[in-house]
Amino acid sequence: MGHSDLMHQAADAVTPMLRDVSSRVAHASDRTLGYVRNEPVRAAIAAAAVGTLAFALWHLLSSRNSR
Repeated sequence: MGHSDLMHQAADAVTPMLRDVSSRVAHASDRTLGYVRNEPVRAAIAAAAVGTLAFALWHLLSSRNSR
């Protein structure tokens, strides 16, 4: 079996997985956009909370590395 045959087999094996992942990402995106449209205040509060937690974690980790 040649290199080209192996590449084609790998591509054939990976393609359905990539389609599944792409479909799941599109579905999650649609659900997220729907939530933001229906609950804009809650979505903004959740985004602010996640941003605050991410910043706090980054600050904590960067201050530990500075010591």
